[in-house]
Amino acid sequence: MNIAVGDETGRLIPYQDHPVTGPTYDKYYLSTCHGPVGSTLAFRELYEITGEEIYRNWMIELSRGIVRAGAPEKHSWGFWNCRCQCCGTAGILEHFAAMYEYTGEKEFYDYMIRTADVMLSDSDHRTPGLRTWYDSWWRTIPTRVVSYPGLYVGVAGCASSLLRTYAALTGKKLTNLYEYHFFEKF
Repeated sequence: MNIAVGDETGRLIPYQDHPVTGPTYDKYYLSTCHGPVGSTLAFRELYEITGEEIYRNWMIELSRGIVRAGAPEKHSWGFWNCRCQCCGTAGILEHFAAMYEYTGEKEFYDYMIRTADVMLSDSDHRTPGLRTWYDSWWRTIPTRVVSYPGLYVGVAGCASSLLRTYAALTGKKLTNLYEYHFFEKF
């Protein structure tokens, strides 16, 4: 919390807080790994345990930070040409669906729909009956663009985030496949 930048309209936590050079205030991941999507999980757990509003507020402010940084439309250093759960659009979509389910707030409904629209528009559906996503998952090798099949890094994760969105829209209960599963213990 001490190294985050922003305010109630959106916060981000730097990608790295180096013990010698300090926080990298020019680099921010936006999805699950190293980003606000993953960080909100810890704040949600703290809120569930303590009931202290500061942790709920951080969930909301970090969520707003994703949008304030330009996602899901704008790609950046920490949100590159990638759709996966780990570091891409699918992780952000999964997050906004969870935030909408959790808060019921229109703001998160709108973010969820907006991100789902981007997710669908980024798919390749040239083959009838087939929809896939191509990613440059390796940020350091941007020319390597492939369609991975996996859940955390791949098409299965893209599809599961769309299913999660559908469930949030229809009130259906899904078995959580990611870190969100530990909230079911309550």
